Amino acid sequence: MSLQTKHPGDRERERCTLVLQTVLKSALPLEASQWFSDQLALVAIEKSNRSVDLSFGFCTRRLGKHTPEFSQLQLRELDKHLPGWQVKTLGVDAIARMLIIASFHDATQLAAQVSRLLKHADVHEQLALYRGLPLYKTSAELNDRLADGLRSNVSDVFNAIAHHNPYPAWYLDTHRFNHLVLKALFIDSELAPIVGLAQRANEELARMLLETARERYAASRSVSNELWPLAIPFMTNAQRREFKMEKAS
Repeated sequence: MSLQTKHPGDRERERCTLVLQTVLKSALPLEASQWFSDQLALVAIEKSNRSVDLSFGFCTRRLGKHTPEFSQLQLRELDKHLPGWQVKTLGVDAIARMLIIASFHDATQLAAQVSRLLKHADVHEQLALYRGLPLYKTSAELNDRLADGLRSNVSDVFNAIAHHNPYPAWYLDTHRFNHLVLKALFIDSELAPIVGLAQRANEELARMLLETARERYAASRSVSNELWPLAIPFMTNAQRREFKMEKAS
């Protein structure tokens, strides 16, 4: 999926929010569905830490962790408005947690809630918070929390941000995006699921990747074939000779 040049606005996020709410309603028993609707209403009215903590913390217990079914129409609708974002493998509790955070329409309040929850969130809760980034109103503080997640040594947390998530390609500056790619290589995480990778390729990233390749070859370590498509367009003839391009095949 190609990366859209225009960042999503309120309309796109609202459409995806409605799709996810519909998916949850179909996937949950009546009592669980009503509980979640009540929690969303409570959070929207109170906008308090207490209401967020109670609803966020009880999602797994009250809703379960099973994976809901998405129709093809629903998947197309999500990809139309937030292209590259994939949530079809998430449990109902993770989707519910994303919707709780997305109910904050003020970017400052939303970022404050994400920052606060991340301080005590377990890995499962962190995955929901980070995977939900495209659904949230962006802000500088929210981008800082994303950067914190990318420094995580927990590969699942890193991949929740880096894989099938268009938010980094939309909002990270070149320096931070380049380091996301390098971190993926460092922890042996695939590059292919990084949304917008080809569009965000740049000369500085190529230089860093080639230096990484030199270091790995010097240490008799393998080099991922996923590195080369990002580097080759920016390589000089001397660099092509240096690396003997048959290694890119």
